[in-house]
Amino acid sequence: MGAVAVAVASAVTVVVVAVLLVVALVWPALATARQVDASRDNRATAYAATVLAAAPANALVVTSSDRDTFPLWYYHYALARRPDIVVIVNPLLEFAWYRANLRAVYPMLEVPENGGAPSVEDIMAVNPRLSQVCWTDPDGERVVACSASGSR
Repeated sequence: MGAVAVAVASAVTVVVVAVLLVVALVWPALATARQVDASRDNRATAYAATVLAAAPANALVVTSSDRDTFPLWYYHYALARRPDIVVIVNPLLEFAWYRANLRAVYPMLEVPENGGAPSVEDIMAVNPRLSQVCWTDPDGERVVACSASGSR
């Protein structure tokens, strides 16, 4: 076998191996693409639209988990929907950095520092501009429940 034949055989081998490698990498991606496609999943947008439509003017909307917080943050901050409301993540109130962030994001909001994490009732007591508290519940029959008292 001559040098030219060896070179041609090597080139063909490289091309065949490259094609097999591309197929081996692309095939699983194409096969699972439909399973992981979330482009038609509108649960988060439907949830945010429902909560924002139900919240009265100047409401304090209190969330408790990622599932109810992130859709509302997206609509409220990124899309600038309902600038009259305040969105608070209840479990984060215990952290000083989060309370400082609330003060920066909502300059009109007073967040009391009473030696620890303020309760939602504490926040409502010092913010008469806020009309009602709306508690979210993404797993509940009613995804949001509002009251003037601040309690659930």
